[in-house]
Amino acid sequence: MKRIGLLVLFVVACGHHGLSGDGGSGGTDGSIAGDDGGTGGDGGTGGDGGTGGDGGTGSDAGSSDGNTGDAGVPGACGLPVCAHAFSSGTKGAALDVAVDSANNVYVTGLSESDLTFGTHTLYRIGSRDAFVVSFAADGSYRWAKRWGHSTTLVGAYGIAVDPANNIYIVGGLTGAIDFGGGPVGSSSGAFIASFDQNGNHRWSRADGGGSGLLDVAVADGKVFGIGRFLQSITFGSTTLTSAGAEDVVVAAFTSTDGTFAWARRLGTDATDYEGGIVARAGSIAFTMSRALIGSGEQLVSFTTSGADRWSITLPPATDLRGVSLAANGTVYVSGLHAGGTDVVPGATYGSGDNEFVHAYADGGASLWSWTLPEAPAHTFGAIPRTPSALDPAHNLVLAGCYDGTLYTGTTTLTNGLRTLFLATFSPTGTPLAARKIDDAAPGTSATEYLGGVAIDSAGITYLAGQYYGTPNFGDGALPFASEGGVLIVRIAP
Repeated sequence: MKRIGLLVLFVVACGHHGLSGDGGSGGTDGSIAGDDGGTGGDGGTGGDGGTGGDGGTGSDAGSSDGNTGDAGVPGACGLPVCAHAFSSGTKGAALDVAVDSANNVYVTGLSESDLTFGTHTLYRIGSRDAFVVSFAADGSYRWAKRWGHSTTLVGAYGIAVDPANNIYIVGGLTGAIDFGGGPVGSSSGAFIASFDQNGNHRWSRADGGGSGLLDVAVADGKVFGIGRFLQSITFGSTTLTSAGAEDVVVAAFTSTDGTFAWARRLGTDATDYEGGIVARAGSIAFTMSRALIGSGEQLVSFTTSGADRWSITLPPATDLRGVSLAANGTVYVSGLHAGGTDVVPGATYGSGDNEFVHAYADGGASLWSWTLPEAPAHTFGAIPRTPSALDPAHNLVLAGCYDGTLYTGTTTLTNGLRTLFLATFSPTGTPLAARKIDDAAPGTSATEYLGGVAIDSAGITYLAGQYYGTPNFGDGALPFASEGGVLIVRIAP
């Protein structure tokens, strides 16, 4: 499973948010490591991690923020689809997006250029910095923060919101960064930082070892991160050691102050990769994969205290980072796979990597699944990301990017060139609707890549990603981006 890494190639929003490598799977046993210094056990598989660039000014752990701005960002165009670019087109990407109970929007990612939100600009600190920005439900700018330094690589890859509207950001770094409470980190490792809904720092921590945390979820007063590490990773006095090559780590912290709660190592003696993670009261679920395609991809569930609940082996897949969780415990896994007999109605199967979505009951029983073939299918090594989210009617909305023709079970989407799409399915798996997002207006040419998707209580969908060229989503062509521009798209229900 080839994953595209940030430090190797910057086409990231459809690729993985971390260092390069080949992925795989494994078992799911593994003991819990707590503050007493215990170590994790064996099992599982997973994805990859990574960080940003260098550069910057000032202290050893620079940051910048602001709390003034204007409208004229997502939602302000008055059209069904509004798109906005926030960087100068020099290697930036929005990698994840979340919404809170007030329908405020939070976007995180990284950039190698200045970021402008309305009239407010966050200036570049290092050669690659992490950022988070928030918008109100009407599209007006609320606040933004940025972190970086000349000697530290930093990237923010995942974001989650808890019931109190506190936000949690995870990623990777290679040295000290100040997220607002003083510098954390001194070498390569993972970080997690929390802020309230107004952007005020609550707590932050960095833990040595590993490529970073790639996804995050919150439940039961804990925040859960999933990532990958080589040799060892240390949380306070607890050190986990890999089985040989790179292993997956799942770690939990108290949501109030970031105190380490427990961690588990999962992996084989091959290189193992993490997928996505979700959580609800009493349980978490996550996906993992191993180096050889189709060699034991898994869906695993723990209690929120880190004990085993259940695990199942998934059908062969080249990517399974899309994970969503319904209130009744149904877990939706999405990504890419080669093959599949569950092709949507009216589709012509094409060999190669095709989008899929598979629903599982809590406990691991298969409920329904669909393969959405592309013509031509993605070639091995492309590995676009295909995340999902639930709308207010509890339908599953699958998001991704496609080339050529995409068969969705309803509308057949055409003329794709790394073009964003949405496909909606009922809770029982009935294909409901699909749409192409870029209207490919005359005189515009672009490719788009997806980082994350979120849907608010009004049914508005937000896509976070990256674009090249001059895409036009209906509200005018975006500024030309030759090396990747930070992209946010707002889609009315």
